[in-house]
Amino acid sequence: MVLSKKINLFKSHYNLIVFLVCFKLVFAYLNIELSYWQRDLMSNFERFNFFDFPKHISNTTEYILLPVMMVFCLLYWQYLRKYQELLLVIGVMMMLNLLTAMINAVDVLSSLNLSLKLLSGVLFYCTLIIYHNKTGQSLQKIFLLILKLCTTLVLIALLFFDPSFNRLEEYLPIFFSGIHTHSYVLVCLFVGVLSLLYTNRKRRYLILFSVLSTLFLYLGYNVRTAILMYLFVLLPVLFYTSDFFKLIIFKGVLLTPFVLFFIYLIGTELQLDNFSSGRLTMYVAKFQVLSNYSAIDWLVGKGYGSDLITTESWWWSKKGSHSDLLTFLVENGILYLILFLLFIIRILHIKKQSNFIILFFVFGAFFSSLISNGVLVRPTSAYIFFLVLAMLTTDYSQRINQLKHQ
Repeated sequence: MVLSKKINLFKSHYNLIVFLVCFKLVFAYLNIELSYWQRDLMSNFERFNFFDFPKHISNTTEYILLPVMMVFCLLYWQYLRKYQELLLVIGVMMMLNLLTAMINAVDVLSSLNLSLKLLSGVLFYCTLIIYHNKTGQSLQKIFLLILKLCTTLVLIALLFFDPSFNRLEEYLPIFFSGIHTHSYVLVCLFVGVLSLLYTNRKRRYLILFSVLSTLFLYLGYNVRTAILMYLFVLLPVLFYTSDFFKLIIFKGVLLTPFVLFFIYLIGTELQLDNFSSGRLTMYVAKFQVLSNYSAIDWLVGKGYGSDLITTESWWWSKKGSHSDLLTFLVENGILYLILFLLFIIRILHIKKQSNFIILFFVFGAFFSSLISNGVLVRPTSAYIFFLVLAMLTTDYSQRINQLKHQ
């Protein structure tokens, strides 16, 4: 009787977490902000808020999700095993945030902002690992549940929402908070589908899905960092799927240096800073800021908000670095940045033999943080990233390695 109650309590706790994540996804559309060029349109919050929820209900769900997941992980800590180290690293990162806040006299909660965003996805990851280790159940079921939910939400957006806006052009309607977050959610879901098709040896469907999903990302939203993240996984999967793609990708690798040299030669005409949406100007400005840092500043940063500056490219308002790594360094110091890098490395070494999809998936996420505000610090997309990563880590790691060598 006592054992039965404990099992029911465990399942209820787990189901509550899954429900809250789904709730967050379902109401993410209320967060979507209209650009200046769309100011004549009505926002989703005005048009489709059927339950009179607060505009940022999806974000405030975190205030319930975080403690619920934290309690779950503490109650079943023993089932985490090596995964405990991920939470310990983030715990140290948060302690550094508190130190930074104290030294620079900034708001504590604001100082913890980036770490809490990262923590939310990791706690969900640990929740899924605990569920798998305790019950022995595959995580494919919850992935398919979230996949069906997100597919439905994307279709709703396509049918009823206004077009999105990016770099002065209109694109397909979005559902998840913003065009970048929406694209990252799709990329993570696509990687999950790719892994299922690959492990089930659905070669024709895999190739067809690869083409259609890439075109959908490019023509539908054209968020370059998200597309690059997807290609980091897609190309190796195609490489190990077909000898034809091995030849094509091999030739592409050989031609890459020549293409880069050609771009360098005509760089002034291409206006690379415009191509990077002003990032190059921002990066130069940030290195100038860092050159004036004291030793203490380098260690613990200047605190929340210090990353926001105006530049020649973005003169109309203060902007962040558009690089999570630079933001970490400017606001929280080099110790915090090192811990984040250790966190990425630890993910890759949790399994003795991480399969190549995990390797490129995590590297793609790291790359998104290197050149943008990446998938890991956007909680809505981070939940999907860590869901797929948990499935890859537990269900398919050995299987993918076996197929790779066949």
